[in-house]
Amino acid sequence: MFNVYMDDVRPIPAGLVGKWVPIRKVEDVIYLLEKGWVFNLSLDHDMGAGEATGYDLVNWMERNDCWPHGTITIHSRNPVGAGNMRRALEANGK
Repeated sequence: MFNVYMDDVRPIPAGLVGKWVPIRKVEDVIYLLEKGWVFNLSLDHDMGAGEATGYDLVNWMERNDCWPHGTITIHSRNPVGAGNMRRALEANGK
């Protein structure tokens, strides 16, 4: 099982290095979720121009009822995107 830190540019915070795996693309997180290998998940919203967003990932998890085994946190600096993700997660009891 992995603790996944999804962010396209920011490195893992110093206190999480060695405990979390950095993932740069939504598609890679989906792969790990499908395998059942994600324990905790920390999400950014903006994943680069033209790329799927953290909100897209939350919508995918909802559509497929495929969630990490532990907790989901949001570390995005995009207040609108973070709010959208938070509301979608709360609507699903996450």
